Amino acid sequence: MRINSRILLGVLTLSMLAWANSGYSQDPVDRGIVMLGASYGYYDFNRQRHLDNRDFGGVSLGLHFTKEYSLALFYSRTYVEQNSAAKRRFENYFVEGTRYFNTDASLRPYVVVGLGETLQGEGKWSDSTTTQLGFGLNWVLSPKWSLRGDWRYLYVLDESAADEMFMTSIVYRFGDGEGSL
Repeated sequence: MRINSRILLGVLTLSMLAWANSGYSQDPVDRGIVMLGASYGYYDFNRQRHLDNRDFGGVSLGLHFTKEYSLALFYSRTYVEQNSAAKRRFENYFVEGTRYFNTDASLRPYVVVGLGETLQGEGKWSDSTTTQLGFGLNWVLSPKWSLRGDWRYLYVLDESAADEMFMTSIVYRFGDGEGSL
């Protein structure tokens, strides 16, 4: 069964944005649980995929349920070369869960797991289901802002290939930010 990640991403994004902008002041949970992130990273592709390693940009939108747990939608895009030939678009869509540790400190280690879809091509597209597992460090700058750095292992199920991703992110939390938890 293939996940139609574009539809899933759209529905979840619209749902979270609608909820974040709703006027339910009686609700004990406020907009501080909603986060928006911008990422920059580097793909280290498995040699059997014949793709040249490449940097990428990404965005994420998610919810912090507690100081320990969050769930986010992540999208990244870049252009890669196959065997140093013509460039083609390479996109990742993920739903990822994160578990933070040492939540009373400003430096918090975390683990992240995710499931998504990788699309690549120009004209004719190929897609494959991808899983991810990684760890990193989250530096809380203020209740609303944090910086993240992590390493992720990506396993492309349809190609039986393993890639690596190194990523840095800046994350903004709406409302009172972490002060709402």
